[in-house]
Amino acid sequence: MASEIEPLAAPLRFALNGGEAGIAKLRGLEALVAGRVAAARAAGEDAGWLTRIEAAVRGFEAASPAQRLRQVQRLAAVLAEGGVPVAGAVDVAAGGQPSEPGGAAVARPASGRGARPRLGR
Repeated sequence: MASEIEPLAAPLRFALNGGEAGIAKLRGLEALVAGRVAAARAAGEDAGWLTRIEAAVRGFEAASPAQRLRQVQRLAAVLAEGGVPVAGAVDVAAGGQPSEPGGAAVARPASGRGARPRLGR
């Protein structure tokens, strides 16, 4: 039932694959997450999981670059807990080891619903 949350995987994958520069270009993540979580709640997805998703990005826009990276890594880990893995994400539960690149989980492209993060230049 994680279909409402799956659109979060693509921008996270982009940001993580881009390293510090990719994280720095990620804008509007809190708004994107809020929109996807609202849609997921309306669809009846697990409330506890959705709360953890929101908590992972709280304060993201104002955070330092190092904190933003940790938040994106944490969000990727929380998504994976609910069946939405982000290829290339760091597995926090495994002590910060990267997940397999090109893993089987590939998110479907965003369908245009909700806000998308803007990538700075």
